[in-house]
Amino acid sequence: DRLVGFVHLANEFDDIEPELGWHLRPEARGKGYATEAARVARDWGFTVLPTFVSYVHPENDLSQRVAVRLNATRDPEAESAIRDIAGDAPQVWRHRPDTTEARP
Repeated sequence: DRLVGFVHLANEFDDIEPELGWHLRPEARGKGYATEAARVARDWGFTVLPTFVSYVHPENDLSQRVAVRLNATRDPEAESAIRDIAGDAPQVWRHRPDTTEARP
């Protein structure tokens, strides 16, 4: 009966490429909601986009774990391009449709 968060697949204002992102209320974190919802969005996303990433703050361990569960991999080249533009940069996790996912 209550919104606990959301997942989006979008190209926001300052994104270099489309982003699969997730945001959850603190009490909803750690229950698998982000992974489950992002997996569905990712799978649908590959029906309309050839590639997309997740931008993750370097100190956001929970989001990094979600990206790993989705079998995304860090993209150092994309991180370097963002760092050149923005100075401090997020981690860039690249999603691929043809992977076998790591499940807890």
